[in-house]
Amino acid sequence: MSKTLPHGWQISNLNELARAVGGGTPSKAEPANWINGTIPWVSPKDMKRFFIGAAEDQITEAAAERLSVVPAESVMTVVRSGILSRTLPVAINTVPVTVNQDMRAFVPEPQEIAKLTALPPGWAWTSIGQCFHVGVGATPSRKEAAYWNGPIPWVSSGEVQFGRVRKTKECITSSGLENSSTQLNPPGSVLLGMIGEGKTRGQVAILDIEAANNQNCAAIWVSEAGIPPEYVYFWLWSRYDETRRGSSGNNQPALNKSIIEAIPLPLPPLAEIKEITALVEQRFEQIHRQVDALSLSLKQSTAQRQNILRAAFAGQLVPQDPNDEPASVLLERIRAERAATHGTKPRKSKATRKEKS
Repeated sequence: MSKTLPHGWQISNLNELARAVGGGTPSKAEPANWINGTIPWVSPKDMKRFFIGAAEDQITEAAAERLSVVPAESVMTVVRSGILSRTLPVAINTVPVTVNQDMRAFVPEPQEIAKLTALPPGWAWTSIGQCFHVGVGATPSRKEAAYWNGPIPWVSSGEVQFGRVRKTKECITSSGLENSSTQLNPPGSVLLGMIGEGKTRGQVAILDIEAANNQNCAAIWVSEAGIPPEYVYFWLWSRYDETRRGSSGNNQPALNKSIIEAIPLPLPPLAEIKEITALVEQRFEQIHRQVDALSLSLKQSTAQRQNILRAAFAGQLVPQDPNDEPASVLLERIRAERAATHGTKPRKSKATRKEKS
């Protein structure tokens, strides 16, 4: 193919213009994924016309939360099917849809990407979904004891708290993994809390072990792309409030897979990514040491405050002068003043009576 183009035209890679979105098949063993579904689930059998506004199968909103919802006016194509030996089906969806694992959708990047802050030379704006696989997990049935207390770590959203996940509160069995739509995430994945009214939604963590996750957090497979997970972790941490504002929902504000995939990401050259990550970790370590020192100082200050108070009321804070008026005289004067105020005769102390005698 000739690369000679008309004046004003230019050649671009598809990934510079659109975000690739894959699909999957919600578990057929979970009726809640399919019964009374309203969201079209497009598979190769639906690719018989150029504009698609419906599909033979529909899934529920609960199932769609674990997939990427393809916005209207995206380009869909078949990537795995026997039909590819004869033709390459391509279509545009006129309504939001989901797709199965044999499909790929190309979502035009939103114009907001172009309006983001200017980056240094050699950098580029991209999105989480363009660079990494995003997986949303699930909870195996609590009614099946055989699904729980196994060897597979299972992360809940409450464990995603700006840190590293090295162990989990709960574990599942291989049966629990196979009979739910959760997946095993590789070490180096970045976890992002998706649901919650409190601080959970938008919090991130780095997964240091292979583990599954529940439906309330997403796993971003950063390590699979050869990028240090700390870089994406720090970026998502830096935009925590913005991520929370970008959530959607009714009674319980929530993120979803599509929103996470659309999160913009400034991408420097790999060498700079590693240097930035190392510098941020170094600065954070300095802050941690300062916080530890302040914490120790506060504890010491609290103890010192108590020591000062004990010394003050034990006569150890000021030097003792035998020429000072004794406290017994002061006490007698206080009693006399109180008696005069209340019209009663003051009681004499033993020391006073002895002086008169």
